[in-house]
Amino acid sequence: MTAINRNQYDNKATDLAGTGHSGLLYLMVGAGIGAAAALLLAPKSGADLRGDLTDLAQRGYDQTTDLARRVKEQSTGVYNTVREKAGDVLDLAGSKASDAKAQVDKAVDKVSDETSSALHQLETKFGRKDSNADHKSSNTF
Repeated sequence: MTAINRNQYDNKATDLAGTGHSGLLYLMVGAGIGAAAALLLAPKSGADLRGDLTDLAQRGYDQTTDLARRVKEQSTGVYNTVREKAGDVLDLAGSKASDAKAQVDKAVDKVSDETSSALHQLETKFGRKDSNADHKSSNTF
């Protein structure tokens, strides 16, 4: 076997081994086929055979109903867990967004204050050239 073929074989074996439910399903299907074959090949009267087939069908129906109920319960549990986790993630994302917005607002305020201070220092150092300069700079922010 080449390395590529071996990897493909290993991946398929892992895929089949990792699905325990499908193995159980194959076992149940095989048991059903075997039971049906045993009933059809066993020497019985027609009435006995029909009764056995009816019992077999009823057991299959009951097992299927039970399996459907368990799957529904498990899927409901998974749905509730996913819904809860999604809510937690949404809350966390909202919190992080609020924190980031607060930090940005703080940084903008700091830059605005520093710019106003620097402008005031420049005006003080060089004097005001006209009275509209103060009015225009205050509208900028």
